[in-house]
Amino acid sequence: MRAQGRGARMVVARASMQAPTTDDTVPEGHKGLHATLYEAGDSAAAHADAVYRPVEGEDDGGAVMPAEEYAQARDGSKPPGVFALYDQDRVLQYVGFSRNIVLSIRTLRARMGADRVAFVRALVVANQWRPTQAAT
Repeated sequence: MRAQGRGARMVVARASMQAPTTDDTVPEGHKGLHATLYEAGDSAAAHADAVYRPVEGEDDGGAVMPAEEYAQARDGSKPPGVFALYDQDRVLQYVGFSRNIVLSIRTLRARMGADRVAFVRALVVANQWRPTQAAT
């Protein structure tokens, strides 16, 4: 194989002979990201406590309820799904989807203001976990 063009140089990349990165060898500064991306440890055990149980009549997309009340009732949980935000007059302001509706509501309420994020309608989807590193 030969480089083309005047003064062109070819750089050959050598395969790294380093051991593959595992849960135990992740650099300290990357552990949080690694855990988020790959759900470090036993995925079944890690997800056992994290499964959100939808509240009938509130998480099925039918009820419009106060946004702060919705978020407080689910504090510490991470319901995934689709949600709509309404202002104080119940006029639609925003529609979105999120892996954590509670966090999204709180973030948007801080950005847009409590008057524009006064009510929420949420449709929580089934808890489907992404594949983990352990599964590969």
